[in-house]
Amino acid sequence: MSAGDSTMLKKFRDPIVAMSAWAGTTIYLVTKGGQLHSYTISGGADAEIAHIRGDVKCMYTDLTTIYFGMGDGRLLSYTISDKSNSELKRYDSAIVTLNILSTILYVGTADGRLHQYEIS
Repeated sequence: MSAGDSTMLKKFRDPIVAMSAWAGTTIYLVTKGGQLHSYTISGGADAEIAHIRGDVKCMYTDLTTIYFGMGDGRLLSYTISDKSNSELKRYDSAIVTLNILSTILYVGTADGRLHQYEIS
């Protein structure tokens, strides 16, 4: 591919609201209907792996876990290996961005605050 080239890879039933990739091989994405999909870049395999309830605003993926920032301020996690999800924390404002550095998950909220959450 050259700069500026574009190719449609897959059409999902609902609009995509958040997406994150890990190690350049798998993309995880959530649709407006709350379906969490894994999409393998080489080969194009798609699997619906879970349902995420609520208004997903952003997500971040590491080797073992997918983190979700929700419109109601909840920080959720989904463990890829055992397919379990849980609520980690609730903030006073919508979570609009997530990023990880080492064992700290940085959480940006719509009220302009930056939080850190230990994930080790």
